Amino acid sequence: DRRSVQIDGRFAFQPRFFPEQPAPSVSTKAKETTQPADFPLFQDDFSEGELLYQDAVEQLGKGEMTQARLTLERLLLLYPQQVIARVTLGNVYLQQHKFKQALESYQKAQEHNPLLPVIYYFQGLLHRKCGQLEQALQAFRRALFLAPSFWPASLLLAGIYHRLQKIEERQQTVVYTMD
Repeated sequence: DRRSVQIDGRFAFQPRFFPEQPAPSVSTKAKETTQPADFPLFQDDFSEGELLYQDAVEQLGKGEMTQARLTLERLLLLYPQQVIARVTLGNVYLQQHKFKQALESYQKAQEHNPLLPVIYYFQGLLHRKCGQLEQALQAFRRALFLAPSFWPASLLLAGIYHRLQKIEERQQTVVYTMD
């Protein structure tokens, strides 16, 4: 069921594989030696990168966008292949209207994992926000190719078709989204 996919404004700030509770401070977390049980972000044991990401999530939760951006940039200097941190950084740039940096961040994430549909979804949001409707259309279509049940991408794709006055495609996409 397409409606069961839950992608909302919190996705990049608190991915599903992190606990829902607030992240402890680095000093408390540094004493632990285990990873989150669901999915490790980093290949080694509970690393400095994991701690930095937890700090960035905590900072974003408090609305400290600039500090979170700096933390994510530092993390990516240490772990440049970390896709979720790169997508999160792109989202921070997007919220700060730093569109060029957001696009660069999403493109670097795409280089490391070209099969992650959420990257294309956020690229679509970026292009939509910048009024680049054809690029947004392509990005949302790629996201849906990789994840056909990704209803937020489908819904926004229908809106792009509407703006481009492609009524038949819009109707098909709306029916597909509601199906």
